[in-house]
Amino acid sequence: MSLRFIIENQHASAVVSATSEALPASYTRDSRRAYAWRSTGTASQTISATPVAAVSANGLAIVRHNLSAGATVRLQLKLNGATVYDSAALAVGEPIPAGVWRAGIDAYGATYNELLDPQIFNHWFTVTHFDEYLIIIDDPSNLAGFLQIGQIFIGQAFEPRYNMSFGLQLEWLEQTEHLRSDAGSLRSEGTQAKHRRLHLGLDWLDPGDRTSLTVGFFAAGKGADIFVSAYPEAGGMLEIEHAFVGRRRDDLGFTHPFHNNWQTRLVFDEA
Repeated sequence: MSLRFIIENQHASAVVSATSEALPASYTRDSRRAYAWRSTGTASQTISATPVAAVSANGLAIVRHNLSAGATVRLQLKLNGATVYDSAALAVGEPIPAGVWRAGIDAYGATYNELLDPQIFNHWFTVTHFDEYLIIIDDPSNLAGFLQIGQIFIGQAFEPRYNMSFGLQLEWLEQTEHLRSDAGSLRSEGTQAKHRRLHLGLDWLDPGDRTSLTVGFFAAGKGADIFVSAYPEAGGMLEIEHAFVGRRRDDLGFTHPFHNNWQTRLVFDEA
């Protein structure tokens, strides 16, 4: 599978409500980390959303959630009141398999998802046209006593005909500064907060992909949130670690090395 970008998030302009709202469901349209939807308990929750017009999508991402390893998410897409897609219940947690799971180190039933923060759940499906969608969440054993989601992405992904080039680089950047005291001790100061930076190259863009990428990024702007998945549907830590909401760090530019071929370098900082 080629890497995928959801550049236009249809959820960002949708009308949103939820079964219960200790904090409003409309916060799932906001990229600021201090804003999140929160339920009033652990009963089954349905987030209902209506885009401003009928749209198409093939990807869903639930970002900065507190869902437990036993939680399930179900996506239903509707058009003119009829269900046109139903994912059925999808497991949120991806258990660490035998042979990788470490006895005495990893908790029994540990998942890859909980090893990283923020937690992200994403699901890919066939491109579908719809004018309403429901996200049904079941997590009765959530120890927090409530369900919480920071941001939701749903939209149609850009997927190049030819995948990214070898040489992808993922960095974990920490807001920590090392300072040496007068006595020579090394002190570390900062928030310990971490975020990802992804460097990748698209060296084999055909004219159609170059046009699609230009139009998408031009319309969104450099400050827009984009869901990036470098290894979609690969599973395991490879997919989880390389999937996040980010923003383009640099301006967009292309090189034309030979006939019908275009190249670009992209850097994304986690939002």
